[in-house]
Amino acid sequence: MDKPYLCKGCGAPCKWVEMLHTGKKMLIDLEPEQRIMILEDLPVLTVSNWNPDRAVMVKVYKQHWASCPEAKQFKKQKGESHAPAPRQHGETGKDREQS
Repeated sequence: MDKPYLCKGCGAPCKWVEMLHTGKKMLIDLEPEQRIMILEDLPVLTVSNWNPDRAVMVKVYKQHWASCPEAKQFKKQKGESHAPAPRQHGETGKDREQS
């Protein structure tokens, strides 16, 4: 296993993963949590209709910002954005390229 990355905020061991469809990087907690996954197209499970084929235990990783006590220090300030400025009424992409 790769050496864990230490969070710059709280120092917790984490790891970086690349999202499959977007290619974006996400910091996750190093250890997964145990969760129950229920197939949603089936009725609600109760003690009387329990069937192990309808629910399974899975390991899931949490995004580190959800557990980091210092997560607020990494949030963008209000008004800060990496997105392009909004278009003016009637402006097209070509108008932007010329200005």
